Amino acid sequence: MAQIGWLSDSGQNVPFADALTISEAQGSWNSIPHEVLVLIKEQVTRVRPEGISVTQLLGCPRKVFLEKSNDWFSHPIENWPALRGTLIHSLLEQTGGQNAEVEVRYEREYKGIKISGQPDSVRVLGKGKRRLIRDWKSTAKLPYYDSAYSSHQLQTNVYRWLLRLDPRFTEIEIVYISMEGVKAIPLKKGGTSRYGRAIVNQVMTDKQVEAYLDTRLIQLYNQNSSGVPIPYHKVDEGDLWNCDFCPVKRICYARAADEAREAFLTGDEVGRVPPRERKVKR
Repeated sequence: MAQIGWLSDSGQNVPFADALTISEAQGSWNSIPHEVLVLIKEQVTRVRPEGISVTQLLGCPRKVFLEKSNDWFSHPIENWPALRGTLIHSLLEQTGGQNAEVEVRYEREYKGIKISGQPDSVRVLGKGKRRLIRDWKSTAKLPYYDSAYSSHQLQTNVYRWLLRLDPRFTEIEIVYISMEGVKAIPLKKGGTSRYGRAIVNQVMTDKQVEAYLDTRLIQLYNQNSSGVPIPYHKVDEGDLWNCDFCPVKRICYARAADEAREAFLTGDEVGRVPPRERKVKR
């Protein structure tokens, strides 16, 4: 199951075919040009790899499960960031050259569970065994500080582990692209700054990556095996910031209410319950 249509500005569920029929006849739907809607639909309905991906590891595990087990609708503006990134990546695929692998999907097993990931590019540096993993991120505004966002650090560190590359001989770089320009931010490898301050090491060891997999990967795998999502009250606090933008929030909150009701009736601790729904400005 997956996204099967869009939410209109008035909050109605509209199947892709119906919205595109209107946009083709009138030039747009929901004030969005027909051509853009066609591209968005192609992007959100493309076939995804089976199993667990690195991208899924970074997101809310409950969201990952509910998106896969339900049909849902999302406002096209909420799809725009993904399309924007796809457009940029389609251009970058043409620039790899002979010393780089671009948009290649890799697989590895951990404790019998298959993980797949697709770094944007892996480049051979010089004639030795050094490698550069580079991931491109489209964003509304470039980061102010010279440090990549924590989720992007984690994603590229898992890519490095996935490729079985030695962290000592691997450079990792996040490249942010916006209408303001381009900003490349390498992950720091520790040491001391010129001012004598300690530099935090942002390149994880295999052991550190696997410690993360022991919690996140196992959690996702258990959900898929049992057919039951992690209860709402057990979702990590760090995953809740994205709830307002989650396309399956209504499904999640309705299920969370059922979970809380069942806990109450059986005498278990109810735990966290969803907040009152707030309107999100688009």
